[in-house]
Amino acid sequence: MSGGPGIELAETRDPERWAVAAHASGSTVTPFHSYGWLDLAARMTRTRFTALIACVDGVDVGVVPWLSRTRGPVTTVNWLPFPYVGPLIPLEHLSGVLRALRRLARRRRAVVSQFGFSPLAAVGRDDLEGHGFAVTQDGTYVVDTSQDVSRLWAGLEGRARTKVRRAERAGVVLAAADDPEEVLARVVREAFSARGMSPGYTGDFPPRASDLARCGLRVRWAVARRGDDDVGALVTLGLGTAGQVWQGGVLPQHRSTHANTLLHWDSIRWASENGLHTLDLVGLPDEGIERFKSQFGGVRRTYPVLQRSVPGWFRLQRLAVRGGKG
Repeated sequence: MSGGPGIELAETRDPERWAVAAHASGSTVTPFHSYGWLDLAARMTRTRFTALIACVDGVDVGVVPWLSRTRGPVTTVNWLPFPYVGPLIPLEHLSGVLRALRRLARRRRAVVSQFGFSPLAAVGRDDLEGHGFAVTQDGTYVVDTSQDVSRLWAGLEGRARTKVRRAERAGVVLAAADDPEEVLARVVREAFSARGMSPGYTGDFPPRASDLARCGLRVRWAVARRGDDDVGALVTLGLGTAGQVWQGGVLPQHRSTHANTLLHWDSIRWASENGLHTLDLVGLPDEGIERFKSQFGGVRRTYPVLQRSVPGWFRLQRLAVRGGKG
């Protein structure tokens, strides 16, 4: 799969080659770029993970995750419930890689393909215009967890510190659970249902904590309890010096306990104590969540997302699903 003179995309099933090529890109490699995570994510989302290595004159210079789903005649690429699934590539080779990805999408008849970039990547909107993709910007909050815990606590907004104290006074504790996977599954199911949304994980979800650890990630799987009740859960992932809050929250009927604020503060503290320099709170889908995440002392960062689609692709996908294909 060629993107121009000297640029090739080569498939690999070698996690070590993937890791070396990802670091060769010069970009920060986040948990969502881990080979093991992407392989696990494919099982959780019923997609097929194709690991693409970007090669320039035979030298591995970066990686591109390609997670595809086919239902009947309809194929989508990187249409996923988590962000940043896109190239880790040196900027000077980005144009050639994007050309190669357009050709690959046409060859595999993808009706929509999407490629996102981490807010830690040195790629801006201007670098991506004019390459045959629609370019949009999404946002997130990133906390500098290279600071010690006392400075991070002081950096919280007053409302966050107040809610943490209220949660603790109300008897909310972070404790081991007999079945943390079931707690997370219930939290995600009920939280998304209350918002009239689907969580997007249609396969083997949730994973076991041991599955995440086998991906080579550091994992904080916190469960919030009040008395005999599980009230919330939050899973945070770390790789190298980068941390990301992946999934979780609080059961809708327990929002007044402020357990969600306590869980996020625990994630920040864990990141600091485990050598992570940044913690990405991941995602601002609406104003309410943005207001919640803005209280933790992070910096609001934007990141670009590329999308390319054929007209009417969403209608085609719905027809394929109704037909029971795929």
